[in-house]
Amino acid sequence: SEAAKPEMTTKALGLTLSPLNDEARKTFKLRDGLKGVLVTGVEANSPAYDKGLRPGDVIEEVNQQAVEKPADVATQITALKKQGKKSALLLVGNGAGDVRFVALALN
Repeated sequence: SEAAKPEMTTKALGLTLSPLNDEARKTFKLRDGLKGVLVTGVEANSPAYDKGLRPGDVIEEVNQQAVEKPADVATQITALKKQGKKSALLLVGNGAGDVRFVALALN
């Protein structure tokens, strides 16, 4: 398994995203079955922050497309912008086992 290197993080929509690895699972108490991309940072006053996204949340899907690595999220967002979409619908899970949809404005 790959170690998380700084260059593996991606920034999108005010979020800092990292691969979901064993170390991250332990840190944020995430269950093994949870798949997706880990939120490791959220810019204050960003739309993501206002919608309640926090470090330790896991983005499982972007517009109903499963995401496995930070680049997948960036690719989906770029595609949505090209299509002229105004927002991205994220499926977000967390260590408490909550799963919710969050719509974020694309700016």
